[in-house]
Amino acid sequence: MQIKTRALAVGLLLGVFLLAGVTDLTSQAQQNPPPSSGAPGARQLIRSFFFAMGSADLVLLKDGGAISGAIQNDQLQITLSSGGSKLLKRGDIALISFGEKTDQLVLTNGDLLSGKVQAASLQLTTPNGAALDLPTPTIATMVFKLDLPTAGHRPANPRALFKLFRSLQSQNIFGLFAKSLTSFDLAVFPNRELWSGKVTNKQFVFNTTLFGTLTFKAADVAAIELASDPKSGSDFITLKSGDRLSGALDEKSAIQFQPVGFTAQAQSASLTLKRGEVTQVVFRLPASAFGGGHGPGFQGGQGK
Repeated sequence: MQIKTRALAVGLLLGVFLLAGVTDLTSQAQQNPPPSSGAPGARQLIRSFFFAMGSADLVLLKDGGAISGAIQNDQLQITLSSGGSKLLKRGDIALISFGEKTDQLVLTNGDLLSGKVQAASLQLTTPNGAALDLPTPTIATMVFKLDLPTAGHRPANPRALFKLFRSLQSQNIFGLFAKSLTSFDLAVFPNRELWSGKVTNKQFVFNTTLFGTLTFKAADVAAIELASDPKSGSDFITLKSGDRLSGALDEKSAIQFQPVGFTAQAQSASLTLKRGEVTQVVFRLPASAFGGGHGPGFQGGQGK
């Protein structure tokens, strides 16, 4: 009975920690939304990063970019700050925070390591199967796919998971999430993986349910949600004014998306995000969407 009570307490603490972190970061945005931005769903968008960490590996870049996928490096050599080195299997690592001189690692058992990852780059396979080579100096934090609590599922090691989230908080993970949302547009895939980038469309033609066919400037759009099956569901377009319309995105307005993470030679490449391949595209939020916390525009005042 004592063991069950202790496990329940740890699980409750973890849940409180997660919810408290999200609430602290976005409470001001929810209570006092910026009147001019109409930026939708700050709280929901922050939560999407937690869903992403349970869906795949998540790489947060120093420029604010976020990329979900599968890290292909099977093992990593670490030169320890205490001396010597250690070879770690991919499955042993939960988190790597890359610093200029010292990297911080959190292992899946909750242990902490300080040292330097001996890898010039990490290889990642993206949600659409593209292979990226990410130089380690460009990476802020990398979180390997986590065994997160969900309805009907209890993590195998809740104690280690709780220690991990304490480490995430110390690495300003909420600020990194917000930096991504205020630096780039964000594509959300059906399995909840993410990819930062830039939507290059100048306008969108949307066949609305009530008002017929309308054309919107991309600069006026806050988010587009695509139904997995247009026969059984509607698409939605949300404007920065706060208006949300149902209907269907016209085939001529397929979303052109220029993702982060490609080499300089391929920066001009764009992906066509089709219905069924992506569920939502959120346009870059203003920093003022987050009124408090530890990221851009988070010093208690309005961002730019």
